[in-house]
Amino acid sequence: MVYQNKHKLYNPIWQNTGHIYALQRLLGLEKRHFHNIVVFSGEAQFKTEMPAKVHGINSLTLEIYQKKPVLLSLLKEVDKALFKLDTEKLENNYET
Repeated sequence: MVYQNKHKLYNPIWQNTGHIYALQRLLGLEKRHFHNIVVFSGEAQFKTEMPAKVHGINSLTLEIYQKKPVLLSLLKEVDKALFKLDTEKLENNYET
């Protein structure tokens, strides 16, 4: 509840999956370059057990250390990805 009001929460894992898909398309990267992690901070309370991909702010650091990051091989690829994010926008639709 925010300010004593209940709000419907859309599934953040599905939303994040859509964001990752949009980034894959925009940057031309494979799925293995992304980790679908959702983090809640503060007073978030859950009525069910949290899925493995969902964490509280306190467990985020441990989750990051446990992941084996997939590194882009060349700095040029990172620069290319950042340039694309800066200059290209996908049309706002169901897929993005």
